[in-house]
Amino acid sequence: LVVTVLGVLKAGAAYLILDPGFPAARLAAMATDAAVGAVVAPRGGHLAGLDIPVVHPEDARTAAPLPHGTVAVRPADLACVMFTSGSTGRPKGV
Repeated sequence: LVVTVLGVLKAGAAYLILDPGFPAARLAAMATDAAVGAVVAPRGGHLAGLDIPVVHPEDARTAAPLPHGTVAVRPADLACVMFTSGSTGRPKGV
């Protein structure tokens, strides 16, 4: 998990940790609210049918290396999205 989060941040993206134990409707709502562009998950992982591209970390061992570039990251850029528990109704991204 730590390596994945660091890779996402190094790529200039933000991360959202999705619990595969959540109901499918909650996962879909969270992914939609956060405008998720891709999911990093192991093969065979439960993604509840989300229509989002999946990146499998185990494929990194056989993938061709990517050119090393520098991503301009500013202090105000988003790094992480977390959702409230939803105790007031619907979980909210913060």
